[in-house]
Order: sequence, then structure tokens, then C-alpha cells
Amino acid sequence: MYIYLSKKISIPHGLQLRSLSWNTQQGWLACGTDHGIVKVLKLQDASGVKDDGFFTTQSNLSMNQTLEGHRGSILVVNWNQNYRKLTSSDENGLIIVWILHKGMWFEEMINNRSTSVVRDMRWSSDGRKICFIYEDGHAVLGNVDGNRIWGKELNHRLVLVEWSPDGRLVLLCTKEGKCLLYDCHGSFVSNLALRFEVDSDIVGLHWYGGFEGLDDTYPPTLAIALESGKIQLMRHELDGEPILVTAEMTTASIRAVTWEGTGLTLAIGVDASIYLASIRPDYKWTFIGQSTCVYSFKKKHPDEHCVMFWDVATGDRYLKHVNRLCAVCGSGGHCVLATKEEEPNQYILILCNAIGNPLESNHVTIEPVLMTMNENQVFVASKTDVYVWNYRDSLPLLSSKQLLSSFSNDRSKESKDHTYCLDWKINTGINQDKMDQICCVFCSQTNFWIGCESGVLHWYELPSHKLAGKMFLECRPQAIDVNSDSTRLAVIDVDGSFSFRNNVHMVTAMNVFQDRKSEFERKAVWNMKWADDNPDLIVIMERSRMYVLRGTELEEPVSCNAYFCSFHNLQVLAIRLDDVMQQPEQPTRAHIFSYETKSLRDTHQILQAVEIKDAYSYVEEHGHPRLWTSLAEHALEHLDFSVAAKAFVKCKNYYGIQFVKKVEALRDKNLQNAEVCAYFRRFEDAERIYINIDRKDLAIHMRMKIGDWFLVEKLLENFPGNNSLLKLTWNNIGDHFVVTQKWNDAARYYSKAKNFQMLAECYSELHHWTKLQKLMDHVEHGSPLLESIARKFMNIGVCEHAVTGFTRSGNIKGALNCCLQLNDWEKAIKLAELHNCEKETQERLRTFINELLESGSTVSAIYVLQKAGKHLQSHALEVKKIYVLAAFEMEAYIARSLDLQHNADSLDRSDRDIRNAWHNAEAYHLWMLAHRELYSGNMEQAAKVSWWLKDYEDVLQPHSIYSLIALTSYFCGYYEQCSRAFTVLELNRSIPEQERKDYKEMAASIFSRHQPVSNAKDELKRRCLTPKCTATFPICMASGTQILHEDFVKCGYCKSLMISSKLKYKVHCPLCHSPLE
Repeated sequence: MYIYLSKKISIPHGLQLRSLSWNTQQGWLACGTDHGIVKVLKLQDASGVKDDGFFTTQSNLSMNQTLEGHRGSILVVNWNQNYRKLTSSDENGLIIVWILHKGMWFEEMINNRSTSVVRDMRWSSDGRKICFIYEDGHAVLGNVDGNRIWGKELNHRLVLVEWSPDGRLVLLCTKEGKCLLYDCHGSFVSNLALRFEVDSDIVGLHWYGGFEGLDDTYPPTLAIALESGKIQLMRHELDGEPILVTAEMTTASIRAVTWEGTGLTLAIGVDASIYLASIRPDYKWTFIGQSTCVYSFKKKHPDEHCVMFWDVATGDRYLKHVNRLCAVCGSGGHCVLATKEEEPNQYILILCNAIGNPLESNHVTIEPVLMTMNENQVFVASKTDVYVWNYRDSLPLLSSKQLLSSFSNDRSKESKDHTYCLDWKINTGINQDKMDQICCVFCSQTNFWIGCESGVLHWYELPSHKLAGKMFLECRPQAIDVNSDSTRLAVIDVDGSFSFRNNVHMVTAMNVFQDRKSEFERKAVWNMKWADDNPDLIVIMERSRMYVLRGTELEEPVSCNAYFCSFHNLQVLAIRLDDVMQQPEQPTRAHIFSYETKSLRDTHQILQAVEIKDAYSYVEEHGHPRLWTSLAEHALEHLDFSVAAKAFVKCKNYYGIQFVKKVEALRDKNLQNAEVCAYFRRFEDAERIYINIDRKDLAIHMRMKIGDWFLVEKLLENFPGNNSLLKLTWNNIGDHFVVTQKWNDAARYYSKAKNFQMLAECYSELHHWTKLQKLMDHVEHGSPLLESIARKFMNIGVCEHAVTGFTRSGNIKGALNCCLQLNDWEKAIKLAELHNCEKETQERLRTFINELLESGSTVSAIYVLQKAGKHLQSHALEVKKIYVLAAFEMEAYIARSLDLQHNADSLDRSDRDIRNAWHNAEAYHLWMLAHRELYSGNMEQAAKVSWWLKDYEDVLQPHSIYSLIALTSYFCGYYEQCSRAFTVLELNRSIPEQERKDYKEMAASIFSRHQPVSNAKDELKRRCLTPKCTATFPICMASGTQILHEDFVKCGYCKSLMISSKLKYKVHCPLCHSPLE
């Protein structure tokens, strides 16, 4: 931060100032003087912009009114900003309230208190409370309604009073130079410490909110001034490091101070004059690339910063939110944001590109007080240490870190994260008994400079980090900058003095080189920038004027308050951050402007005034590439190709030379003019010329070259033979929308161009899976795009569409892998059977089932086997147990529901669920019973039991049921039943064709030897043979035999029946295993 006096306003007739008050909302400045005169001034708004793009400074007064009514010196003037009223009080005790009416100030109320004189008074920021103090030590606080809140008698002679911005504290200053803090209830809080010797009276006190515009979390808001010229600026009442300003006072003395609304100006009353002190904040900002400005501003939360990435050329803005931002720097196309973590002594360096996307980060343990960078490295400096991060290496590879320690000399060692820290000792040779602190840093591509408070500059070579030399300055440097060839050093010291050091190349590492500063010197300089292409050009900002220096020759100054972005090709690009911070989320081009140096301006004037040959002589005399470029462009405008070619040769512009040859070869003047217009990016003019000479094809070609595909599409309307160009245009427009992530628009244009590959990507980003599935119907079989679409479906778990895509693309193995990864074993088995891959699939299924069983997931294993159609392998006993358990749970649920009197519908549904559960359990029970009889050799009983399984096709797989019936019937000689079973198997379309063919051949082999006639002793029927009778015969769950007239037992739990003779000695139900009564 730098402070300088920018303006002086003299009070007419030499009236001595006694008090000042600046209305921060409306901009009125009230001045209390001797002889009872109150003046209300308003400085002219500085928002006007000159034609050259620069802003004028405040120069005139838009209001200057004298208010009369007092008879003594004005001790107090104070604004009530919310009510737009001014209160003044004189030494005789007269108090007047002034109000604005039709642009003039008039008396609203007068209170003559001759018995007591008000020494000072202040309204709170909300205008609801006011505090009066009297010289005898009496303080009174009241509200806007005139009611007294509290009063105190203090043993001090009070002179000044001020409210804190939040209305929480009241600050009282005494004649003895003490500052006392009280809360709004009148309780003493603490003393406010002054960091300088109190050698005179406190005459100025102002405390404002500090929330207008500044990006600093804690800007200085409290100003305390002594009559002798000492001013203390504090960020808050507990600020331990205030800013101390000393004004050189001879015979004059300070009378009052007051802040302007933005916090960028401090008005100081000195005798009969008002001095405006401008404050240049240390904004956290940088300029990267060709046109990107990066700056931070704060929100209401003190720890939250917003970082704006603003492309000044296109107007694009990208806002990022960062917590606890410490510093910002940039170089090339990258910038680094330094933030503080919640843990102590932990900081993060975030490398970002020009649109704010983070590319890399790095953790450091030193506080980033100062930071600079080049295109390869970032230098982070605290008061004592400098940390170097080779971020260029960290983009493609791992980061490499190096540490320059100013006061340690440890050996290289490997850290825990396998990075290396290299230490060097910086021995300044100055103030060895006291730690010398770093106050500024600067780096270029080849050098790194460290400035210390003692005045010693350390110069390191890059990238070796070898100490190349030291230089002793006669001042404490505040900022340093080196020209493009590293031969001249520009220094701004802590007092704002600007000077050069010319013999930089003579600096060596052996001795401290002491070079006297050049005779050229400027005062009150707060910003500077060397030209990156000319070692003799530098631009500086002195107070509110910008100077361009060629060597030590000053060009004509320009009035502005700007921060320099770049100095290239004799043009200065600057930004007015003060105005940007007023509306930081909506910066405009009005805040960015370009200024040409005198030689460039003179060249343009000469080119307009004289002939090209004379201008050629002038440019040849001054010889700068930018001047030659201006001459070449002027010659091109006049189609003087000879001079244009020579000028391009002088400035080594190979493209310009080739362009001149190309245009000169054209014989048509219209074509030449069109090409020149396109060269100067006047594309509308070039297009108009092409269309006028009926060369629409050239206009289309020009628009294609510059990538303006929207206009290409428009030009191609009603243009014959444009199908291929239209397709190319639609594809490029689609690519444009992809870059901007407008997927709907991109899909629309890719659909027009029939670019199915990119259309699939758009549908995937939009999650339009139905459209993506329909897109597969339009893609040719065998296309790689089908496999790509299939993988998209596989990634979201849609196995059916994924398998379709893999199959159509010819990647059967991919389809199988998809089914296996998504656990769709049924589809996997079918695919394997269709494409003869059963062996590998069965092995994968077996391995997966074993893994489930080993982990105890028996139910999951059964479910997988069922999905795979492997019912015979699905542990029928475990499945039966599950269904029995489910039936018992449903029985318990019904019992609870009856107790709770649930509705009949829910009970009916529960009853159906119970019947289904027992039905499923019966199916697996009979399935196991048939196999037990089969394996025990009782073929006839096995055949009878298997016949009952036909009623359970909804539970068991029909393929398995009829295979068992065919097998048992064959061994029993029941060929009619066997033939029926084979017929069902041959007609079952769910069985693979090859397997059905095998069944047909097997049946032919069997029934060519045996007639399909039943040899069964009796025909087994579940239903009664009596016409119109729907009764069914139950089955014994103990043996599988049909119950006709035998004695039976009924289970009290599952309600199943069992023939008593078949139970033998069993005491539990064979189906549910419950005890039998």
C-alpha cells in the first residue's frame, strides 16, 4: 500500500480549518472554519472518460456553498448520512442542524446552549444514536428521538469521539493523547495503543466501515492524526501493526482528517487548505497471457474471496470462490493462487489456467508474503525464506521442489513424500547481528532477485539457482523490476522514490557491489513496468499521472490511476482496478485502455499527413519493429506493395512478406482490397466485396478459414452443390457447442450431419439412453461405433442394449464379458450356447458360485443359478428351506394383522402370498423326492412323483421337469408318457435348436423300437374323472403317492397331507419339518 498527496483545495480568504466531515454516501465534504463559516463542498465526479480512453482526475467542485449562522469557530461538523442532515456546533455552544432543499442547504433546527460547549459529536453508522462529549469530561449518548441512553463523567479532558462502524464501540480521545474504548452501554473496554510518540494534540479521528470496493479482507479504516503531522491508520481496534504516515510539517499543522466513501482517499485539513491523500491498495491481481486479467475481491464473509478470470478481449468471465486467499501472481498463460489452510503454518499453491481451472497444487509451510513467477517456476517468499516450485515439471511429471533458505545451510535430503529440498545460505554481509528480512522479490526467465530491508539485493541465476551477485542500495526497496536484457534495474523505495541502477551486469558474487543510483529520480511513484521488447522503455505511475520513459527522457504525462498489465510493441495496456472493484462481478471494457507511446503516435500522424516515402524515412530513423509494422499496414491499405514488402522485411514478419506476394499476384483490384480487408480483420467488408463481384465461394472460404461456421451455414443457403460443405459446417458447429458444453445444440447439428459417433457422445452426456438405443438401428452392422455405444450401456448397467451393440459389432466375446460383469448369467448362458462358448462360460459360472458359497452367500448363489437356468444345480434343499421360512413369516404376519384388525384386502393378499410360498416349497420337495427315488432305484415311484411336477411349471423349469419325466418313464416302460414328454421338449422354443434336434433323434431311436403305448397299471390323474367334478386328489408329501381312500395325517402348520402308513416312525412333517400332533 502506498499513500501520496494528490490534490490541494484552498479555503477562500485564508480561513483556518477547525473540523472536517465527509459524507461517504453522497460525497459532500463539510468544512468548519474560524469566524463561524461552514462550507459544504462536493468534488466533481471522476467517472467521465476522455476520448483516448483515460480517466480524468478530480479537479473541479460541483458544489461550493457557504453556510452562515454561527458567531464563533466551528468545533464540530458531522453528518447523519441516513437522514441526509448536517450538524454543526461552535465554540459558543450554538448547535445548528442543516437540511438539503432543492440543491441548497438551509437551517432546520437551532439549539443555543451557551452554558455548555460541545467539543465533539458523532452519529452512529445507522443514524439512530448520537454521542456528545464536552471538554470537561462529560460524555452523553442518546438516540434519534432525543432520549438519553447513558451519561458519564470522566476524569479527562475530552477532545474527539467516534463510533465503530458496527455501532458496538465508542472511541474517546483525550487532551493528554489517550484513546479510550467504551461499549455502547457505557462500560469501559480497553485503551487503544498509539504506535508513535504523542508530541502534540490529537486533532483528527475518523472510523468508517471499509466494505466499499477494496479486495483486502481488513483494509485500514481508522485514522488518528496528531497536529504535528503524524497519522496512524488501523485496520481494527486491535491492530498490532498499524500503518504510520508522517507528513513533513514546517509551520503548518494538521487540524482534522476524514475518509472518503471508497476508502481510497483521506482528506486532511492543514491550516487553510484541504489535502487529499490518495491510497493505492495492494490488490491481489495479475495479468496473464495476452488478455486475461485475474483479480480477487471479497464477499461479506471475511475468509471468502472471489477470484475473477476476465478475458478483456472477449469479455468472458469465470468466477471462482477461494477461502483465505493470501497472494496472486502470474506469468505466461498460468497464475498461482496462494491460500491458507485451517491448520497453522500450512499453505496451498494452486496453479490455474486462463479460465480458472486448477491444473496442479502444492503444499508449503512458509507464509506467502511475497510471490512472483516466470514460465517455469514459482517463487514464494516469507520474511526470511524463499520457496521455489518448478511447476512446469509438475504438469507432465511429478513436482520438483526446491527451498532457498535465507539463514540455513543444511545438506540436500529426501523428504517423506520422496521429493528433494535443496538449501542455500544467503549471506548478505549486512546486519549480521540482526535478522535481515525480505521486502521484495522479482524474477525473469534467467534471473531471480531478492531485496532485503537493509538495502542488499541478491541476484540468482536461473535455472541453476546459483548466486550470481549482490548489490547494495542506499534505500529500502519496495519494488524492483529489471529490463528485458537484464542490464538496468528500476527501484521504487519505501518512500516512493523511483531510480535506476545501470551497471547490473557488473554485479558479482564475490563482493557486495555498491552502485550509486542514477541522477534521474522521480518522487511519489507507486507502479512501474518495463517494456518486454525494448530495454530502454519503461512506464511509471507518479501520483495520478502516467509517464513513459525512453532512457531518462520523459514523454508527456497522461492523467489516470491505473495498474499496468503489459508494455509491448510501444503500447501500454492498463486496468483501472479502483473502478473495477466498485462492481467487481461486472467489469467492462471501459476499465481497460491502451496507450501508445509518443513515437508510435507520431508515426500514425506522419502517415496521415505526408507521403509514404517521407514516412519511410522517419520510421527508418527511429527503427522499431512496431513502427515498421504500422508503415507496412498503411502501405497495404493503399495497395503500395513495394513499401509494404520492405517494411515487413525490416520488422522480420515472414507471414507479412508472403501475404504481400500473394496479394500482389492478384490482378483484380477488388480481390486485392478484399484480401487486405481480411488481413486487417475487417471480414464484413471483405465479404461484401466478394459478394459484389459474384465470388460467394471466396467469402465462404474466408469464413471457413477464420472458423466462423455460423456465417458459413448462412452463406451456403441457396448455394448449389453444397452438401459436403454443409456437412462439414454442421460438424464444426457441433464441435463449437461441444466445447461450450451445450450438448442439446451440438446433438441437433450432429444429427443434421449424420455424425453418429459424436451424436452418441452427446446423447451419453445428456443421458438420453432411449435415443442412444434407437441410434444403434441406424448404424451399420460391424461398425466400431456399435461397440462404443455398447460400452456406454455397459457402464450404466443396461445389459440388454449393451449385448445388442456388442453382438451387432461382431464382438461376441465383449458381449459375453458384459453379461458376466453385470451378472446376467441367463443371457450369458444363451449367448454361450449360440456361439459355442459354453465351456468358458460354465467355468466362469462355477468359479463365481464357489466364491459365493465360500463367503456364506448361499441365497445369492441360488439366485444366480436360477437366473442362469441351472435349476438342477441350485441346491434345491436350500431353496425349499427359504420358501418354507417365507411361508412361516407370512403366517406370523397374518396372525399379527388379525390382532391389529387390518383390512380384508391386505389379508387376502397375504393369504395368496402364503399359498404361493407353500406351493413353491412343494415343488422343490417333490423335485427332491423324485430324485431320491430315482437314485435309490425305485423307478416306478420316481416316475409317479415326476408326473406331479407338471403342475409346478411356474416354479421349476419345464425343460428340467419333462427331461425327468422322459427319463423315469423310459426306465419304467411307460412309453406313452415318455413320448408325450419328448414331444413337449421338441416343441419348447426356449431350448436351443441343437438340443431340440438331439431330443428328436433320441425319440426316433427309442420309439422305432418301442410303441408309444402306456404299460402303466393305472392312469394317474389329479382330478376326478366324474364329469363336471372339479375335485382334485391330494398327494402324500411323505411318498408322493396319490391319496384316494387311505388314512392320512394333516400337518397343523403347512396343512399338507401324509398317508399314515407312509410316515412309519416319522414325527415331523416331511415338507415343513414341524412336529406332527
